[in-house]
Amino acid sequence: MKTRVIVKFTFEGIHHWIEAPEPDPKEPILTDVRFLRTPHRHIFHVVAKKSVSHDDRDIEIIMLKRKMERHYSAHKIPFDLGQMSCEMIAKQFLRVYKLDYCSVLEDGENGAEVYIEQKAIFQGSGSGSEVLEVCEKCAEIKGSCDCDKGTVTLDELFGR
Repeated sequence: MKTRVIVKFTFEGIHHWIEAPEPDPKEPILTDVRFLRTPHRHIFHVVAKKSVSHDDRDIEIIMLKRKMERHYSAHKIPFDLGQMSCEMIAKQFLRVYKLDYCSVLEDGENGAEVYIEQKAIFQGSGSGSEVLEVCEKCAEIKGSCDCDKGTVTLDELFGR
C-alpha cells in the first residue's frame, strides 16, 4: 500500500509563448493562437501529490500547501512566469518539493501533469541488462540532471 498527501491551490500568473505558430490557412479559426505571444494572465490551478512513509504527519499537509502557495505568490502578484509553460511549472514544483505528481491547469481548464512513473529504468536486454537509477526529484536518469548540484533562486531562474 502506498500513501500520498494531496494539496490543491491556485496562484495568479502572467506568461507568454513567443514561438506560438502561425495559423494553418486551411483552418485559420481553429489554429490561430498568435495571441499567446502576448503576455496574458491566468489563475493557475495546482494539484500536488507527495508520498509519505507513515500516517502521523510525515509531512504536515497545511505546511506543504503554504510553502507551495508562496513559491510564486511571495513575489510580485501576478507573478511574471516569462515563457514558462504549465509543463515547466509542474516540473519545477516536482523538483523543489520532491513530489510524485503535479498538475498545473490554466484557469482550471487546460494544462499539464507531470509524475514519476518508476524508480528504475532497464537498459539493454537479457543478462546484459543494466538498471539505471531515476532521480526522485525530476524523474531523469540519475547523474544526467542538475538536482544535486545546488539550488537557484527564483531571481536567478528568471534572470533578475
